[in-house]
Amino acid sequence: MGHPPDRWDWPESLDAMQAAPRHHKVLLENERVRLREAWVAPGDTVPVHPHRRPGVLHAISSSGFVRRDPNGAVLFDSRIAQPPPVRATVVWGTALAPHSVTNVGAREMRVMAVAVRR
Repeated sequence: MGHPPDRWDWPESLDAMQAAPRHHKVLLENERVRLREAWVAPGDTVPVHPHRRPGVLHAISSSGFVRRDPNGAVLFDSRIAQPPPVRATVVWGTALAPHSVTNVGAREMRVMAVAVRR
């Protein structure tokens, strides 16, 4: 569920740093990028938040996870996706509409994300 990076239809309170500060930390932010670290302990759920801009995602550690829309409908379940999550994977991530993430695996999920700004 992508979202154009130059459009923002949600309140600023849904920004990950406001909506889910227990799961996100900004390491660097300027007019070109936002580098943030995100983590989710086993069994934990990250509150609803969007990803406003696309960018590079580096999975430092991975686990099974389920992404849901704000109403609780499943958008993605890594347990049935192919291929399964792999540690130390680097991928391009699109902007995402509001969602929550639940770690349904046995290990902590930890991701470094570099979101690009226009």
